[in-house]
Amino acid sequence: MAPTTEIDGSQLIREIEGFYTSEQHTEKAREVMNRSHTDLKSAMHERMKDKAEGEKMLSEMASSLAKLQQFLLRVEKQQHK
Repeated sequence: MAPTTEIDGSQLIREIEGFYTSEQHTEKAREVMNRSHTDLKSAMHERMKDKAEGEKMLSEMASSLAKLQQFLLRVEKQQHK
């Protein structure tokens, strides 16, 4: 007879939940990327004609970058669990 090994159910549940959470975050990121504007050059050209619009655009870009960085950190933390 082969030896049996015990499975820690709580650990297994935590790992499955972590995987599921990572998958949810990844799917949300895909949705955001699919909704994003793909012709950035023309969008930037139109908005850079006005200084106030240009400043607003830079602020939006900084905010988007911060959100992406936070997302990447959460994904990395999930992968290390």
